[in-house]
Amino acid sequence: MGGSGLLNIDAHYAAIERARGFSYLDRGDRPLPEGTVDRKAWDHHPAKVDGSGHLYVIQFNNDVVKLGKTADPPRRLSQHMNDAAAFGAKITAAWISQSYGDYAEVERFAINIASKSLRGRQVRREYFRSASYAGMAELVRTSCTQQGRERLTALLRALSADRK
Repeated sequence: MGGSGLLNIDAHYAAIERARGFSYLDRGDRPLPEGTVDRKAWDHHPAKVDGSGHLYVIQFNNDVVKLGKTADPPRRLSQHMNDAAAFGAKITAAWISQSYGDYAEVERFAINIASKSLRGRQVRREYFRSASYAGMAELVRTSCTQQGRERLTALLRALSADRK
């Protein structure tokens, strides 16, 4: 990896990058900047057979951010890429978590927090319009730990009290 964070990607990924119009950058433990998708990180996680899975956040070029879960990251990213293309949209950024055993519970928690804090912006259960991609990725990342969930719950209570 060079200083710019660009991965040395092979010809297959370079062709996809040109076709899809986004770059593959190393994400580390932080959300990627907008306009980047770490396809190598997604492909690095094979389908799970142990009941664990990953959380992810995807930003589309139509001002929509999706958060979700998957036990098979490469397949799920490809599905989203194909579904977006069918509607004339593209993925402009994507983040994937490490593997968690309670990933379905974490996803439910994160969606609940997002829907309550982003009132009026929830398009469908996992889709949010005009939401911050980096903020959503940080929300999901924070939701992955018990301490983080407790902190977010306290923040949500404070937000609810302020709205009253």
